[in-house]
Amino acid sequence: MKLNNQLKNMILYASAIIIQKGISFFLLPLYTSQLIPSEYGTLNIVTGVCSFYGVLATLGMDAAAGRYYIEYKDDNENRKKFIGTVVYFTILVSMLLAVLLLIFGRYLVVPFAEGVPYYPHIIIGIVYILTVPIYSMYQRILLMKENANRYSANLITNFLMQTTLSIIFVVVFKLQSLGVILAMCITGIIFFIISIRSLKVETETIINKTHLITALKYSIPLIPHTLSNWVNTVFDRIILARFYSLVEVGIYNVANQLGMITNVFSAAINQAYVPWLYGKIKDGQNIRINQSINILTGLFSLLGIGIILLTPEILNIMVDESYHEALELIPIFVLAYSYSNLYLAFLNIVMYHVKYAKYIGVVTFSGACLNMVSNLIFIPRYSMYGAALTSLGTKLIVYVVIMILARSSSKIRFDWFKIILFTATLTIIAAVSITIKISLGFRILMCIVTLAGFICVLNKDISALLNFSIFNKFD
Repeated sequence: MKLNNQLKNMILYASAIIIQKGISFFLLPLYTSQLIPSEYGTLNIVTGVCSFYGVLATLGMDAAAGRYYIEYKDDNENRKKFIGTVVYFTILVSMLLAVLLLIFGRYLVVPFAEGVPYYPHIIIGIVYILTVPIYSMYQRILLMKENANRYSANLITNFLMQTTLSIIFVVVFKLQSLGVILAMCITGIIFFIISIRSLKVETETIINKTHLITALKYSIPLIPHTLSNWVNTVFDRIILARFYSLVEVGIYNVANQLGMITNVFSAAINQAYVPWLYGKIKDGQNIRINQSINILTGLFSLLGIGIILLTPEILNIMVDESYHEALELIPIFVLAYSYSNLYLAFLNIVMYHVKYAKYIGVVTFSGACLNMVSNLIFIPRYSMYGAALTSLGTKLIVYVVIMILARSSSKIRFDWFKIILFTATLTIIAAVSITIKISLGFRILMCIVTLAGFICVLNKDISALLNFSIFNKFD
C-alpha cells in the first residue's frame, strides 16, 4: 500500500473514532445544562443496562468475524460462508433475547435499573439492544478490510444523526433523558437496516455448523472479557443508585466521562494500529512490534498526564456548576482509564494468538469479580469515592496481568524499563495532582518537561520505525 493511502486511512480512522468515542464528551455541556443530575443518572443506568444485554446479544461474534475474515481473506467461498454464519446466527440470538426481555423485562431489567421508569425508558432501550450486534459486526469487517472511507462515513453519519435527534428531543421537545434514549434507538434501527443490506455481498444465507463451532470456540471465551468491561464501567452506577440516588449517579458519571477523554484518542490510535500489528506478528517482525509498544505506552501515558494536569480547566469549560462536585474524582478516573489504554497495547498481542485468547476472559472476569466485591464493600461506606478508587485498583491489576500474559504468548522481548518508567511517571503525577493544589503555570511546565523527557526516551524507537518505512510496508 502506498504511503499516502496508508496515511489517509490512519487519519480517517482516527477522526472517525474520535467522533464516535467523543459523543458523550461532546454532548456533556448540553446534557449537564439541560438535564438535572437525577435525569443524567437515569440516562446512564439505561445505557448501562443496554450495553450489558448488548454483549449477550452479540456473543462475541463481531470479534470472531474480524479475526476469521483475515483468516479466509484469500478464500472467497469459505469467507462468505463464515461471515454469513455469524451474521445470521447473531440475528437469531438478538431476536430471541429481545423477545425474552420484552416479556420478562420486569424481572430481567428492572432490578438493575433502580428508580428508572419501565415504560417507556426501558422498553425503548430493549428495542435498541436488538440493533447493536449487526452494526458492530459490519464495522469490524470494514476495519479488517481496511475500508477506511466506508468505516469512517458510517461512524460520522451515526454521530451526526444521533446528536441531531438528541438535541431536537432534549432541547426542543424537553423530553429529558427519554429524548436521548429515543435518539439512540432511532439511529440504531436505521444503521441496523444499512448494515444488513451492506452485508449481503459479504455473506451466503446459511448457518454452517462447522463455521459456527469455530466462531463460538473463539468468541465464547471472550464473553467474560467483554462482560468484565461492562462490570468495570456500569456496575458501580447500579450500586450507587441502589444505595444512594440517581443524583450521585449523574455526578459520578460526569467525572467518569471526563476521565475517559484519553480513551477517545487511544481508541482511534488502536483501530489504526491493530491491522498493522497483526501483519507484523504474522511476519515475525518482533523488533518492530517492540518499538511500537514503547511508543504506544509513552503516548498513552503522556495523554493521561496532560488531561490530569488540566482537569480543573476542562471541568469549568465542559459542565454546569451543579456537577462541579466531580472535580476530585476526575484525576482518579483519568489514571484508571490510562491504565486501560496502556493495557490495550498488550491485549492486542494476546488476542492474535488463538491459543492464549481464552485466558483474556479469565483475567478480565477475575478483575471484574474483584471490582464487584470491592464496590459492594466500599460504595455503601464511601459513596462515589469508594467506586472511583475501586475502578482504579482493578484496572491497574488487570493491566499488569495482561502484560505478563502478552510476554508468555509471544517471543517479543519487551523493553520493561521504558514501560515501567512511563507507567510510574503517569502514576506519580496523578498522585501529586490528587493530593496537592498546583497553579496552572506550574502544571503547564510539568506537561512540557514530561513531553521533552518522553521524546528523549523514545527517540531511538521513533527513528528506527521511520527508517524502516513502516507505512510503506503495511500489509
